Amino acid sequence: MLAHDLDAWLADVAQRQKPATVDFYRRRALWIRHTFGKRDWSDLTAPLVLQAIDQANRWPNNLQKAPDTCRGNIIAWDQFQKWALDTGRLSEPVTTKKIKKPAGRLREVLPSPEDIRRILAAASPAFAAIYQALLFTGARPGELCRATIADFDRKRRVISLKEHKTAGKTHRPRLIPISEPCLEILTAAIAGNKTGPIFRRKDGEGWTVPHLSASFRRLRKSCLVDRRVVLYSTRHNLATELCRAKGIHAAAAVLGHKGLQTIQRYVHPGAKDLVDYIDALNAPPEDPQAPPKAA
Repeated sequence: MLAHDLDAWLADVAQRQKPATVDFYRRRALWIRHTFGKRDWSDLTAPLVLQAIDQANRWPNNLQKAPDTCRGNIIAWDQFQKWALDTGRLSEPVTTKKIKKPAGRLREVLPSPEDIRRILAAASPAFAAIYQALLFTGARPGELCRATIADFDRKRRVISLKEHKTAGKTHRPRLIPISEPCLEILTAAIAGNKTGPIFRRKDGEGWTVPHLSASFRRLRKSCLVDRRVVLYSTRHNLATELCRAKGIHAAAAVLGHKGLQTIQRYVHPGAKDLVDYIDALNAPPEDPQAPPKAA
């Protein structure tokens, strides 16, 4: 049965990939398990698989799910089928043509101060704590979900993660700097705990990205926030503000990027920024003999 092959595939992925990647495939392959888990490869046809993917990519009301979710469902199928072919469980592909993936969702709509105020006012204390920390640090949601009390260096005011998304590129721990306002949030979140995750849900369990994302979507809907604002927008928000204040190199360093190519996707200058850029370029040179301007 395909359910057994799915388990074997995920076990193989776990031997080669990071836990976050394994978790991604486990979640995105749920539709395969639910739809075809009790079937054999010989039962599958291309139209049947394509129909199942389309169904997995829609909500019960038939609306399309987020582009990233749809892409992930298709990627899971592609990788599972490739593994089955490589291991001899499948002699020829079920879907021979490349399945078209939707473009990834652009995260160019940033939350306004009013959006943030409404979300925090409606949020539970547990969600408000980690959401504010995301706004203050620009960390990836998964990073703060995984961060433990042992990772937090209060004296240096950093969270240090050995396992992180860009560890293979940077070969360094991911250092998440903690501002003074954020330090208060972390201190309150840790409370009397000595070990375990920094940020916990109201039931005492650590946050996971799926739980955090689901909570954010509910708040976004109830607070009438633009649905293009996503949880990850907190990272884009901080990158944009940092770039304005300290430049793109500072934004790249704080967000944990080795170079500048990726960080450019996180920075969203508005019309006023563009005008300020050109005004600065065309500003007349100051007269060195002129008296200083009054304060």
